[in-house]
Amino acid sequence: MLIYESFVGCKKSILSDETGDFEAKNVRIKIFSYWNDYLYSKDSLYIINGAALKIDDISILHSDYYFVNDGDTLPTSEPTEWKLSVGGDVQLGYLDEGSYSGFYRFKVGLAPDVNAKAPKDFPASSPLSDQSLYRGPGNGYNFVTITGRIQNPNKPFSEPDIPLKWVFATDTFAIQHGQAQSFNVVTGKVVTFNVILDIAKLFDGIFPSVTPIIKCDPSKPNDFNAAQILQQNFKNEAYKLQL
Repeated sequence: MLIYESFVGCKKSILSDETGDFEAKNVRIKIFSYWNDYLYSKDSLYIINGAALKIDDISILHSDYYFVNDGDTLPTSEPTEWKLSVGGDVQLGYLDEGSYSGFYRFKVGLAPDVNAKAPKDFPASSPLSDQSLYRGPGNGYNFVTITGRIQNPNKPFSEPDIPLKWVFATDTFAIQHGQAQSFNVVTGKVVTFNVILDIAKLFDGIFPSVTPIIKCDPSKPNDFNAAQILQQNFKNEAYKLQL
């Protein structure tokens, strides 16, 4: 599904970010957050897999957007971070005015060469300069981070206060998304691809009270297996592009 929105900005080369101004990008993803059939609410207490909890935030790294149009591959874009608590669109890149028929691709996660760099290697405008996403030398960045709070089962009417933090990372768990698409790019308009994020589906096969922390640590088999389940839930069920 495509949405065209009013857009004001200077014209630039295809999918470039020469000035570092992310506001100039006219190809974007709009993420609609749900819990099953209902819109997500930060104030709601959700019951799932034997736990009552609140979701405070979800961070998703997107990168490497490109479009293949009539055999020509348009250059890839810079990484960008989407946060549930902030909302807004994922600003992917810029396309010149015209008709496009082909397929687009982007990653949730990072290419190995980018994932190998340290925060100091990126400009301050990049989300990868943020130390909170960095896992340390040789370990790359968190691709998806889910944070929340679990209610103490011995205090059923209390505000949740047991920390929940699940991440998946490492080169192995980067996810390629995309689909065939035909559309027109009009000067002054934004082209938007829609995504449904069903947060409840991230919990399939994982029990928050048993596994409140997932670090995606390859040296700890149980933890890494839980991260793999989380990544598969995200890839196959929770994060869905809309035609």
